[in-house]
Amino acid sequence: MQPVDLRIPFISPVPQRLKPRPDGFRVPESVHIVTEPDVDTSALQELMAVFQEAGVNRITRGSRSARAESPGGLTVWLGKMVSPDVRRILMELNVEAPQSVPAEGYVLVAGHRQGSRQTLILAGADDRGTFYAVQTLRQLLVHRADAVWIPGVEILDWPRMQLRGVIEGFYGPPWSHDARLRQLLFMGRHKLNTYVYAPKDDPFHRERWRDPYPSEKLGQLAELLRVARQQHVRVVFAFSPGNSICHARETDFQALLKKAEQVWEIGIRDYALLWDDIKPVLRCAEDRRRFGDAPDPLAAAQAHVVNRFQREFLDPRSGVGRLITVPTEYWQKGPTPYRRHFARAVDPRVIVYWTGIGVVAPTVTASDADRIFNIFRHDLLLWDNYPVNDFQRDRLFLGPLVGRDPDLA
Repeated sequence: MQPVDLRIPFISPVPQRLKPRPDGFRVPESVHIVTEPDVDTSALQELMAVFQEAGVNRITRGSRSARAESPGGLTVWLGKMVSPDVRRILMELNVEAPQSVPAEGYVLVAGHRQGSRQTLILAGADDRGTFYAVQTLRQLLVHRADAVWIPGVEILDWPRMQLRGVIEGFYGPPWSHDARLRQLLFMGRHKLNTYVYAPKDDPFHRERWRDPYPSEKLGQLAELLRVARQQHVRVVFAFSPGNSICHARETDFQALLKKAEQVWEIGIRDYALLWDDIKPVLRCAEDRRRFGDAPDPLAAAQAHVVNRFQREFLDPRSGVGRLITVPTEYWQKGPTPYRRHFARAVDPRVIVYWTGIGVVAPTVTASDADRIFNIFRHDLLLWDNYPVNDFQRDRLFLGPLVGRDPDLA
């Protein structure tokens, strides 16, 4: 049994439900992992790394059909909640198996069953949930001078926000390739599932958006995607054409499609079209002729491009994510002619980014979100600029994030 003073460490994000048990154990030298044949490879690799870092000398693996257990060691059941074996072992641990677990959720139980068998269950609602269960285990381990311990615990957890992550969307030198790879590892360990590639000063993202990426840069994006998949992070590729696009010009739209196709070929399946931080004018005669009589010409022109991209590039393809956009008026408090027309004209399937009320919002509340939703009438995604210092580069904003309403989800 575990020492009486073995406390459960702080786990981030805080699980939805956590119940301590008195039957934790020290991590033994031998661990046996029982999996389904289609177990998530990333979750399995992460689990083996966790035990290796904890000093386990012998790790074996077997399928559930073998029903092999580790004599005198620890048996870990890694897989999905739907597995009959997982539900059986939960019963043997005197844990009631949940009827259902939301997407990306998981169950983690550590304890003894049948008197003395050290048992650990890591079971997800899906592959991402199984991966997140392993990340929670990583935080759960208690390192002491004599040994590494796993506290007795029952955890049921799931995310309240569907999209959680990071947007690289600041001004100034973009992150290096190595920094992005490290960021993806951080995101995987903290259960963040979305990375948006939108560095303002990447010339191929903004000023030279029409030009294809050079082969070296494309290779880096491909490696970014590979690592992101291992960490269960979706990569959203963003265009920011608003400073120079002629919305009605066919050659510009075809350049957009060609660029989208280039990154599709390396595996991108999520896209964003960003219209933030531009002069709110139409720049070409074609646009003024085509959209000049609309209730708001700029909103009409942007909606035209967004809808064509949805209809002509995304709709014919399978496996795509929902398109994301940022309106030019992304931070204001109330309705405007631009916002009203943008809301009416943009395909209702498209997700709309906003930053809260203000570019760097001191607070973001559920009532703020309700107000903005009632203006745009699209699903909203919060672009939280709180830690961004590109407008004051002599400071680092490292204080705690406060003023964000837990009811935003």
